Amino acid sequence: MIGEATLTGKVALVSGASRGIGRAIAIALGKAGATVVGTATSDSGAAGISEYLLTEGVKGKGYKLNVTDAAESETILGRIESELGSVAILVNNAGITRDNLLMHEGNRVGRNNGHQSQGGIPFEQAGPAPDDE
Repeated sequence: MIGEATLTGKVALVSGASRGIGRAIAIALGKAGATVVGTATSDSGAAGISEYLLTEGVKGKGYKLNVTDAAESETILGRIESELGSVAILVNNAGITRDNLLMHEGNRVGRNNGHQSQGGIPFEQAGPAPDDE
């Protein structure tokens, strides 16, 4: 459980939630009361997320999402909002591989009207992005 805090009524989006750390984070947020949206890059991965959330007694579901596709991200965010409510918590856990090497995407953070964005998902409520180091 995440401290003594309750996340009841909050929608949490966890990218890369089909296994490993993303799965553990999704379950922990759900056990703390959040409605969890987990994303995966395949339909089978999204179905697996929905299945383990149900098994764990967590409200939520899995969605297929390519976080590097801004248009797809906007579409999925709209679906999530209409089906479950506005996303209040975002955990960007999606890993991107190129040529079978894990890239550190932190250096590829883009800017969206003065706000940080990672991949295609804008962090509109995150406030201004810090200056680059």
